[in-house]
Amino acid sequence: INSAGFIRHSRVYEGDKADIATVEDMINDLEVHNNNTKDKTIVMDAGFASDENLIFLDKKGYKYICVSRQRLNEDVIKSIKAKHTVEDRLGNKIELAIFNQAKFNDTWMYVKSEQKRIKEESMTIKLCDRFEQELQSIDNAIHKKGGTKQIEKVWERIGRCRKKTVMLVADTQ
Repeated sequence: INSAGFIRHSRVYEGDKADIATVEDMINDLEVHNNNTKDKTIVMDAGFASDENLIFLDKKGYKYICVSRQRLNEDVIKSIKAKHTVEDRLGNKIELAIFNQAKFNDTWMYVKSEQKRIKEESMTIKLCDRFEQELQSIDNAIHKKGGTKQIEKVWERIGRCRKKTVMLVADTQ
């Protein structure tokens, strides 16, 4: 987008390619379609923010803002001294702090809000419901004529269901 927020270029990337694997392609597109990438800041969510991608952006001279792929542990959160509370336009309180961690060169921002907690809780409940529905479907197949009854196949289905759920939970965190 340009400084006024209008789209200058867009592209749809391969559907079966993980977000994390598209960063170099996106940066190359950015450089082809924008003759001035100096002092640009790349904004991305956790799906793009691998250590390798952040190193790549740093080497290319880009600044970046991203959602961390790792959760802050309670000791780090407790050690943050200057937390500030602000309100969004709907009056919801948001707790903010900017800090550094010894093992990272990046500047971190801590953001905590009740609205975010409610959203994450809702997503977790939906994922658990889907998991339980899939397990019920597996159980139904065991007791249905023509359904999957071979123990190896049942365990495969359970494993696929578990893997899919774990991946989705990781994406929400």
